[in-house]
Parts: sequence; structure tokens; C-alpha cells
Amino acid sequence: MNVNVKPDAALKKKLAAGTLTIPDRVLLALAEAAAGLLPEAAVYTGPIRQDAKLPALFVGFYEIHNAQKLGDLSEYEFGFDLAYWPADSRSDTELRGALYALNSGLYRLPWEDEEYVVYRKNGAVTDRVAHITGIVRALEQTVPDDPYIEKAKKEVTI
Repeated sequence: MNVNVKPDAALKKKLAAGTLTIPDRVLLALAEAAAGLLPEAAVYTGPIRQDAKLPALFVGFYEIHNAQKLGDLSEYEFGFDLAYWPADSRSDTELRGALYALNSGLYRLPWEDEEYVVYRKNGAVTDRVAHITGIVRALEQTVPDDPYIEKAKKEVTI
């Protein structure tokens, strides 16, 4: 993981235990990609903190949508917000540069053996903070393990 990515305490525990969920993996993939695009910024996955070292980027979700598909396939859409706090709050150049780097560079988000895709990005500056919002799509295949499936596995002969 990039040294500039600063996961919150709960996410660190899940990362160490190997119990990451799809939202956790998408969040970390987004943070990793953003850290690569803005190497001078610390990238935080938790809520905005008063003690953050500037420049700082805060990564979070504002919504999670799930659609169940056929064959135990779930499609998730994660609405994300990246909030960039510049080192110099008076620098329009720094804010524009961060908006451009994130808006043009975020597309494919690799994480371990998976890859997520960013759709519909938008950038704006509000109160001297640059915000990039967008959607990340992720698919999850659930393997059924109910008693009928287990019984069928044992009784089927090929």
C-alpha cells in the first residue's frame, strides 16, 4: 500500500485480519489510485480530521447502491466524494491541478486481483476545497452454500 494512504483504525484492523468487504476494497483502491495521482498529499479513508497534514485528500462514500442480477451476481455502485484540502488555501493553481489530476486520472482501480471502474466523475471547488464526485462499479458473485446445494454437490455424479 502507498505510504501516503492513511486508513482509519477500523479499516486497518480489517486489513490486518484479511476481512475486507467489497466497499473496503473499493475505498482502498480509490485511495491508492488518488495517492498515485497526488503524490504530495496524504490520503485519508476516514472522516475529515483537524490534525491532517496538508495537502490532504479525504476519500469516502456518500451512497452505496446494490442491484441483484441473475446467477447470484450483485452489482454495486459506490457514490464517492474526494475532498482535497490544499497546502495553500489561496492557490487556485493547486486546486485546479488537483481537480484535473483526479478527474483525468481516475478510471481503472486495481486492487489485488480485482479491478473496479470509475464512471461519471465531476469536479468542483467549494469553500476552497476541491471535490471530485463519481461512481465506482463493482460486481460480486455469491457462491451458494445452503443445504440443498451442499446435498446436490454430494449426490451429483458425472
